Amino acid sequence: MTQTLEALSIGAKAHELLGASDRRWAVLASVSGAIYIESNREEVLWIARSRSALHGRAILVTHLSSKRPGPGAPCSVRDGHLCIGDDLTVDLGDAAVWRPARTAPGQGGVAEWSSKLADALNRAALQTGSRGFFIHAALAGLTATGSNLHHEMGATLGSAVRKGVAALSQVSSGSGLPDGLEPATGLVGLGEGLTPSGDDFLGGFLFALRVLDRVSPVALGIDWHRVEAWLRRMKPLTNKISFAVLADHARGQAAEPLWAFLRGVLAEASQQQLVQAALRVARIGHTSGWDMLGGVHCGSSVAARMVEGSSQSSNCQYVAAARHGANSYGHCRREVVRVC
Repeated sequence: MTQTLEALSIGAKAHELLGASDRRWAVLASVSGAIYIESNREEVLWIARSRSALHGRAILVTHLSSKRPGPGAPCSVRDGHLCIGDDLTVDLGDAAVWRPARTAPGQGGVAEWSSKLADALNRAALQTGSRGFFIHAALAGLTATGSNLHHEMGATLGSAVRKGVAALSQVSSGSGLPDGLEPATGLVGLGEGLTPSGDDFLGGFLFALRVLDRVSPVALGIDWHRVEAWLRRMKPLTNKISFAVLADHARGQAAEPLWAFLRGVLAEASQQQLVQAALRVARIGHTSGWDMLGGVHCGSSVAARMVEGSSQSSNCQYVAAARHGANSYGHCRREVVRVC
């Protein structure tokens, strides 16, 4: 018997791609809380029930069946319905098309926004206890309330994280960003799960820089074409789902909670509002939200340095680790989930 799910929202990218007649779709992976589908052009979308999954590539439904379609199950769009395999249909007819709201930035500039962002993240982490290692690597002064870098990852992997964060923190100009990403290549695919922690951190880092580059009164001077070239070389180092999210972050596209947090920073939301918005991001996945927030903090700090032209280190404090870190990322990488 075919089960029909009602879609509540559909991201603009998903709406566009599912409406294209030249795409063929199949299930890429099914996990608790989400079904991922892939086109014949390697475009990834997902069906999920959690509001935190709302994204340009997402279809939000009222609930998900406990019976999951297997990888490779064919998908098609017919009469306003997304048919997944033989037993599942998603009714898209009443789904609202979601696009992130555009907000004009308030007073101040990148330095002020970065300071406000860092304060909100510190308060959020200390208020509830943070998870994951990247938030602690990025917020050097944060008390380890919910995570111990060496305990969770081991000394060698912990050194790799510090080395990658340090490499990014030393970027001081927009023109230097593409070259600055090279020493952080070892973060791509570092960690476990559908979106490894290293990808989440890098995504938050690039997302913050992309958005701030758009709204800053002073141009950051980033060569995004070279950043895109770096991204293309990173594709084989992680899984398809995580790469799609990472690439979107680098292009200034993110899930609704991350958008809402950064929009609040730019639009002069109150301190309490920013803390609550940060905690919404933090609830994404097991550590994904905190990892992304660590990247956003590091990216905003680097953006402030780009604007100020300062040679001083940013708030990502691990420059010494860049000199004395792990000998080789190749020995530090955890096995990532491969979705074929």
